[in-house]
Amino acid sequence: MGPGPIDLTMTVSDGLAAFPGSPRPHIVPWETIARDGYNLELVFMSAHTGTHLDAPRHFVRGGATVDRIPASRLVCDAAVAGLDGRDASMPITWADIVAAASGPGLPAPGEALVIRTGWSDRPGRGSYFEKCPGLSAGAARRIASLRPALVGIDSPSIDAGGAPSFPAHKALLGAGIPVVENLTGLAAVRSERFLLAVLPLKLKSGTGAPARALCLGEAAPRQPGGPPPGRRPGGAGGGRRGKGMRPGTAAPAGAKGPDVGRPAAGR
Repeated sequence: MGPGPIDLTMTVSDGLAAFPGSPRPHIVPWETIARDGYNLELVFMSAHTGTHLDAPRHFVRGGATVDRIPASRLVCDAAVAGLDGRDASMPITWADIVAAASGPGLPAPGEALVIRTGWSDRPGRGSYFEKCPGLSAGAARRIASLRPALVGIDSPSIDAGGAPSFPAHKALLGAGIPVVENLTGLAAVRSERFLLAVLPLKLKSGTGAPARALCLGEAAPRQPGGPPPGRRPGGAGGGRRGKGMRPGTAAPAGAKGPDVGRPAAGR
């Protein structure tokens, strides 16, 4: 990878495809330099269009909303499970994930898992939503047991197209694990482990939000028998840095590790 960040984000435009039942984005020129002395536009779109983050509240009553997800879990090392060219009509199984992650290894608690399928390279295809690749229910449950900071995929849904009742969403979000969908450009990330930043809009009480997703460089090598690089035992924070920029990832006061986004009792 080059020295600079790699953008993993779809461009928002009037032509960006939206999930069936949601409106396409609509960008309205509102004020102009000629008339008002400055340019300004209005944007109307679903919070779950394009590259976006799903908060637990998307499927979980009382789950954490996007504004309650700590910044400490939005910037983390990520392991890539490369499943390019796989038959998209078959849900991704746990065995598929284990085999695809044999190089970088499965993510440690507090790291991210990024699933690369190549599907978002052609978002204009007619079957983009209906036949998209996604996780089986069993795979989602096993991934949730790893306690990752988040799970990302370059598909419009973490569930396979046509999956009834959204089992992968429910397994991951039900465990308090945010999901990033519609990543793009993952082929440009040459490393099997990299530093991922997912920066959603901080929408109050939002079930999700559009996000800018970036690869900030390679992750530092794992140390045998020790905590993941860049993390201290029991939480996020200082330690060894990987190549490229590495913003601070200190956990907020009161955080209890990578499951801080789990719904609180009584909320």
